[in-house]
Amino acid sequence: MANSLSSKKSLRVSKRQNKVNTITSNEYKKIRKAVKDTLAKNDVKGAKALVSKAYSELDMAAKKKVLHKNTAARYKASVNAMVKKADTAKKD
Repeated sequence: MANSLSSKKSLRVSKRQNKVNTITSNEYKKIRKAVKDTLAKNDVKGAKALVSKAYSELDMAAKKKVLHKNTAARYKASVNAMVKKADTAKKD
């Protein structure tokens, strides 16, 4: 348990930031899952609409340093690749 005033404050700040980070993390995970679920239903048009939202959430997570910027870039590329693959498969 924290003893000094500064360590108690540090603990409070840490808990508060943990909540914010958890919320941000859940948001980008939710939107990535939504894109995958939409593609599973063969709704490419709906998935394309979600891509910009996914980009936004991933960029926000990287900005808040919940994700490393390269990880966010990799996730964005992955989302885009899934949609592109489904789109080309639908056209064939």
